[in-house]
Amino acid sequence: DLEAADETARVAQTALRGSLRLSCPLSFGTRFLAPTIADMSDLHPEIELRVTLTDRFIDIIKDDYDMALRISSAPTDKSSIWRKIRPVPRVLVASPDYLSAAGSLERPEELSQHRCLGYSNLAEGETWQLGRADGVMKPMRLTPAFQCNNGDLISDLACRAQGIALLPRFIVADALNTRQLVEVLPDWSAPEIWLTAYYPPYQKLRAVPDRFTSVFESHAAKLPL
Repeated sequence: DLEAADETARVAQTALRGSLRLSCPLSFGTRFLAPTIADMSDLHPEIELRVTLTDRFIDIIKDDYDMALRISSAPTDKSSIWRKIRPVPRVLVASPDYLSAAGSLERPEELSQHRCLGYSNLAEGETWQLGRADGVMKPMRLTPAFQCNNGDLISDLACRAQGIALLPRFIVADALNTRQLVEVLPDWSAPEIWLTAYYPPYQKLRAVPDRFTSVFESHAAKLPL
């Protein structure tokens, strides 16, 4: 801890140099990462940023990354260091045209009678865990009519009346505002997921990723998630 505090103090007074290999989810990165990258480059022009946008789960040790931003369930990883940034709400959505043709829903059990669009990297697999404010939980095991590893494609298909999707709100916010999509079962919500920064399980050379996280957090607090 003393060494880390000493490094932090030194970093605050000196310019950083070196490289940072960062992994970030595609949908999140294309929307929100540019301001952090621009600020980091302005503050520390000698840092070489190497960013990979992918929805594939990155093993930061095996794949040799210095840092990974992830949107997932609460961290339980024992092999890496992580720092929770902020929660990312999810919402069940469908298009008005789909609901007009297939019928609206009043209970989670009715999801099995509908076309569902699945996110293949979902930690819960094909089970959508839905909870109510009074603590009642309903695990709904589904067989998706369509499945892929990118939320934007799933959102676009939902807008085209292809089924019901469970997605982070930031992905469907514009479609909700324009009524291309509407919320389904608004009294039920999925368990909390988090935007989290992960680091390899060693302390050396942490100055660059730590500084990036600090800059990123200043932007993340204002993100429309």
